[in-house]
Amino acid sequence: VNIGRIDNWGWEALVDTRIVRRQDFSFDLMLSADHTYNRIVDLAGINAGNSAQVGHPFPNERDRILRSVDGLDPITNSPINALCDPGIPLEGTNPVTGEPWPANLQGGVPVDCGTIRSAQLLIGPLYPTYTFSVAPTLSLLNNNLQIFAMAEGQYGAYGDEGDVEWAIDYNNSLPAQLRTDPFFVASEAAFIGDDSDHAIFDADFWKLREVGARYQLPQSLTSQMGVDRASFSVSARNIFVLWRKQTRLGGLKIPDSEHAAPQNDNSGDLGNTLWQLPALASIHATLRVTF
Repeated sequence: VNIGRIDNWGWEALVDTRIVRRQDFSFDLMLSADHTYNRIVDLAGINAGNSAQVGHPFPNERDRILRSVDGLDPITNSPINALCDPGIPLEGTNPVTGEPWPANLQGGVPVDCGTIRSAQLLIGPLYPTYTFSVAPTLSLLNNNLQIFAMAEGQYGAYGDEGDVEWAIDYNNSLPAQLRTDPFFVASEAAFIGDDSDHAIFDADFWKLREVGARYQLPQSLTSQMGVDRASFSVSARNIFVLWRKQTRLGGLKIPDSEHAAPQNDNSGDLGNTLWQLPALASIHATLRVTF
């Protein structure tokens, strides 16, 4: 039996053009973009956990949101007037049940954090909602030498940095040791371990995905080698981060924006970085010979 429904939508676009074309030189450029999003519409009344809730994308990050704190009590070192976001309803109604969406979007009038300890607000999806790429190719030496590169940007995804969260929870970071930052202390006190300000990060980034060169040996040389044709290429992938929206959490460095893939780990959390490998850099060299 189908006990639920999830709606998906999106678009994609690609432009591949030769800007310059000459006998000994050419320049090509490929641009691409895509958008994808989804929303859980119906779960047949089943509570599927934090990452699956009607009205939310899947998979996603949800947590309590601390908005402001006036400071720390000089005697108890406890936060003064810590205010949290109580949430607001999604617009419209559930197309299956006709009922209003639950109140779980950010944007409510802040209230005392002690009154909404269980509020779980949508922070964002664990997958990128927009992806862009720019891939130029330069051909030289009568088009025998090709130099190519591809940069990719991803936007809209959030990650759960488990390594940093555990370091903070076990006081292995400077803010956790000093406890002089009111926002940091209030986050721990208000959320009792669900530290959205300590673990969840904005994973937008641009990376140099690939760069390399390919050389087609001239026929005058291959004929002397006794082969019809031969080419040599070298390429490298994931070797450089061009830009990242967020690089630090709680005074600690986030290892990689792609470190939190939307998959289950041993802790049962979606998107947590524990027990996961970041994107690996690689270098490849290839020699092709045709007889």
